[in-house]
Amino acid sequence: MRSVKAALLGLIWTALAGASASAAQGPEISLATSFNNALIAVNQGRKSLLKPRAVKVGYFNYDDNRTPVPDSSKNPYNMVGRLISGGKICTAFLISRQAALTAAHCVDKKERSFFEYQSNGLKKKVLAAQVVFLPGYQNPAGGAPDSREDMAILLFKNPLFPSGEGLSIASEVLIGQAAIAVGFPGRNGEEISPRCSIRNIAGGVIHSDCATSPGESGGPLLIGSGGKWRVAGIVSSELDPNDPRSGWNYSDETANRFCDIVPYKNWILSVMRRWENRKAQRLFLSEPSPSVTAANR
Repeated sequence: MRSVKAALLGLIWTALAGASASAAQGPEISLATSFNNALIAVNQGRKSLLKPRAVKVGYFNYDDNRTPVPDSSKNPYNMVGRLISGGKICTAFLISRQAALTAAHCVDKKERSFFEYQSNGLKKKVLAAQVVFLPGYQNPAGGAPDSREDMAILLFKNPLFPSGEGLSIASEVLIGQAAIAVGFPGRNGEEISPRCSIRNIAGGVIHSDCATSPGESGGPLLIGSGGKWRVAGIVSSELDPNDPRSGWNYSDETANRFCDIVPYKNWILSVMRRWENRKAQRLFLSEPSPSVTAANR
C-alpha cells in the first residue's frame, strides 16, 4: 500500500510541475487549463496503479472493470443495441440484417418490442415484426429466469443496414476461453466487460465472470475465435448457487449465467433464413422444437 501511495505522490508532483511549466510557456495556455490537465493525468495514473473497485453484485463480489465502449461505430459494438418492450429496457444484438437475439425474459409478450441502434452516426428505432421464442418457453413466475431457454429472436420487416452481416454464432465454446460481455446497463451508454472468461458450461447454461447488471440482459457474451469475436451466449441472470437449476453446487466467487446458444445455432439460422427468404410478408410459421443433444455442441 505504501508503494502505491508513493507512486501516486510522484504522479501528483510530476503532473503539477508539468502544469506550472506549461502555464509559464505563454499566455495562450491558462493556469486553470494546465491544472485541469494535471488532474486528468493524476486520475489516469491512479487507475493504472490501483485495482478496480470491488462492488457487491447479487451473490458475489466483483472487481467491476466495465468501461464505456470506446467507439460504438466499430464492430462488434455497432451490432449491439437497446431493446424496449413494454416497461422493460434491455439489450439485443444483430445476427443478420433482419434478425436480432435477446433474452426471452426481456420481451413483454403483450406489448410491442423496439430495437434502438446506431447507423452512420444516427440513432434509429425499429419495431420487431415478429418475436420467436424457443418452443415451450414460459415467462418466469418470479425470481431469476431459467437461463437454459432464455432466448428470443427478433425479426424485422426490412433490412436494418444496406450490406454485410451481423454477429456470427460460435460453433463451440470451451471452459477457460477469453470472453467479453457487451450491453446497456440501465439508461447508461454502451459498456464492455473485458478481460473475463468462460468459467463453466452445463445443461444449456454458461457461467462467466463477465460483470453485468440490469439492462445488460439480452446482450452478447463474445468469445475470440480465429481473430474474430463470435457469440457464445446471451446475458441472462446472476448465478444463485442455491438454485437447483444450476445443476451442481457452484461456489465460484464471481459468476453470471448466460443462455448457451451454441446448441441452438442451426435452429436460429433456420428461423432467420426462412424469415429473410420468404417472398411476401405473412404470418410466420414456428419452427419445430429443436433437438438438443451432446452431439449438437
